[in-house]
Amino acid sequence: IMHTPLLQPLNGLSCGKGYSKDGCWGLTPRTIAELQTAAFTGITVCLTSTTVFSSSISSIFPPQYMILGLAGALIVSYLDLKLSVEWSLKTTVASWLGCACGCLIVYAVSALNQGDYNPYFGILLAVPSSFLLSLADQAGEVYCKLSSVYRGDKALLLLIIPVVFGGDVPYWSAITAAVGYTIGSFIPLLGTLCLWSIGVLPDTRLESLKGLSLILADYFDEVASLRRDRDHQVAVLRRMWDGLYKASTDAAVSTTDLKLRGTIWSMVACLSTVRRSSRRRAMNAELLESLWLPFEGQIVSLRQKVVSSLRMWDSLDVADDDKILEAANELSISVEECLARADISTGPELSNFEFAVNEMVKFSLLAHEFLVRVKGPNEESSCVAEVVDWFRQPLFAPVNPELTWRVRFAYPLRAAVTVPLVALFIVIGGQYSTILAHYGLWMMLPCLFCFLPTPGASIRKGLRRIVGTVVASVLAVVCVSMHPNNDGIFLCELFVFSVIAKLMFFHETLQYSGLVFGFTWIIVGLGPGIDTGLPVGSKVSRAVHRMDMTVAGVILSIILTSLISPVFANKRLRRATVRSLELVSNSVANSCESVVNETPWNREALSKDVLSAAILLGRSYSDRHAQIADARAECQALRYLSPTRHLQLGHLVAAQHLLDRLTRQSLAVISAVTTCLVTTGLAAGSGFPLPAERDLLLVSNVIRRRSDLLVAAVKTRKFKMADVSDSVMRTISCLQSDLQGVGVEHHALDCLVHALQDFGEVWEEVECMLASSKYV
Repeated sequence: IMHTPLLQPLNGLSCGKGYSKDGCWGLTPRTIAELQTAAFTGITVCLTSTTVFSSSISSIFPPQYMILGLAGALIVSYLDLKLSVEWSLKTTVASWLGCACGCLIVYAVSALNQGDYNPYFGILLAVPSSFLLSLADQAGEVYCKLSSVYRGDKALLLLIIPVVFGGDVPYWSAITAAVGYTIGSFIPLLGTLCLWSIGVLPDTRLESLKGLSLILADYFDEVASLRRDRDHQVAVLRRMWDGLYKASTDAAVSTTDLKLRGTIWSMVACLSTVRRSSRRRAMNAELLESLWLPFEGQIVSLRQKVVSSLRMWDSLDVADDDKILEAANELSISVEECLARADISTGPELSNFEFAVNEMVKFSLLAHEFLVRVKGPNEESSCVAEVVDWFRQPLFAPVNPELTWRVRFAYPLRAAVTVPLVALFIVIGGQYSTILAHYGLWMMLPCLFCFLPTPGASIRKGLRRIVGTVVASVLAVVCVSMHPNNDGIFLCELFVFSVIAKLMFFHETLQYSGLVFGFTWIIVGLGPGIDTGLPVGSKVSRAVHRMDMTVAGVILSIILTSLISPVFANKRLRRATVRSLELVSNSVANSCESVVNETPWNREALSKDVLSAAILLGRSYSDRHAQIADARAECQALRYLSPTRHLQLGHLVAAQHLLDRLTRQSLAVISAVTTCLVTTGLAAGSGFPLPAERDLLLVSNVIRRRSDLLVAAVKTRKFKMADVSDSVMRTISCLQSDLQGVGVEHHALDCLVHALQDFGEVWEEVECMLASSKYV
């Protein structure tokens, strides 16, 4: 399944002032980049169309199959070198692999049947071939390494063409389709390589990451300043926090790099604890002079290096960012030497001072990791090394939690049944219907490309395909009727509709329907429109028949996906939700217990501990979000089939945004705990009252019990708020009361309690959502 890349404008085609948030003529940089990509797509599709418009080429290669190359060019055209290379090579390899398998089947059947090809035997042999080719599913459900080499759906199409639709020349039909896809993949790749060679390709750094970097710099600059007027600082930070949280969410969603996403979440979690610690009384002059002023120069130096690197990452290289590590290490060593002196009295103020320094160092290390991952040189191995590594990998990648072979092979098995079944229907039906015999290929196309692992995915993609097909078909019929055989006008329309299709693909709601709009117009309108051997009436009827077959194929694929051993997205979403709840609750509970048990931590491991937790939780986050859209489509379908199940699934889908917040809040708790464990006073156990320790262990136990209830609720679809008498927020309130009763203040403990409160509030919202009797 292709994803929509977030692009930035061409470096060489900027508006004269470089990168700016407002862009030019009121357009954002992302919009400019999308327009550039759409124009590039229109050019590459028009260049590929020479294989169809040229009469000399058409006399050798049948246009009916060469036109598939235009659809391929529409899909793989991107102003991104890595994406263009990946999709072009996958399409090319899939085309020739499917062509070879299909031709081999035709040859084997003909040889066994005394030179006479029987399509029924060919379809029978296509069953095991369909299973093997479907191992390379683009949805990533099989976790097979073949998916990094070719596209399974394209290979299946080229397999079926000679087996079912080859007619008297099955070999040449398959080769023609493979040549068309190869040319349609090569021309966009060549254009992308040319733009890359002259240095005008889009910057792969994302717009949202740049915006987040500026906001992080402003926030850290404010929070790391030593202000006497703490009330003013609290007000400023409160205004900045909402913008920081939104920017971090957008940036995390924009990247597929789990380590980068984990780094972003870790940075925000770290700043969250600092934000909580700033809600304290103002520092007095004596405290500033005895603790803070001796380190003022180093603190200011570290702050300036972090802020300048985050604000000016375009003008600074990685070597400049390494100065952050030097400044952070110097500050850490100086503070450790100060704490080791005998004349320094221990107490809460010393712990508070050490806490603040730890947080600054931790954020600085995370900021350096963020900058290195975003703008540092990619440590990519050579092509030969990657090939060798690919061969060393197992055929099926291990997954945690482990998948059964039944679940892993569910999609290939269903494809091995569905594709030959549709082919058999077309062959038998073609004996009684000339329309099905001539236009059955256009029914097979949506059955291949809309047959996805779950009914929800097929419904969502199928409905978008129907919308794109109907709109494009109507326009195609109009174009064929108004100016048949006018190649010049058709070429201009091809450019315009290709640009529109690519822009529709970038739209969040339209997406796949945009691509369908483009290649449906190509197939329905351009093919018949430039065929000089057809009268105008035949051109229009041919366009209408192709439209009918495409819509019928979409409907058929949805029905087959729902009937043939369906694997519903809502079940996968339930499993991913259970996994997420278990990870979040165990992470927070273990963190609380580590404070009481005095688990050893060290300053150098601060950022690594939080980052590891963020990456682990990020994987669970990605698993859930991969199923939400498909589960929502199934939920809408169940509205008319089973209102009860629709209500139950609606609760689960509606609770996903709360689970996102819960994941972020759990990282804030982990970040606060790591700082508590390296603070001298707390690590030694001083100043931590026994009642608070008992309450902290009680919080851990309650979180585990409530998690068991929530997990059971998601699995059994039954949950009541009265199942247990205790609640997470009640135990956290007891912890806060015990700490306030002691009268000794610690920034680290205070931040931990506030982080737990934020976590508890979101946790109870999740419980209310799952226990509510009304779909929200």
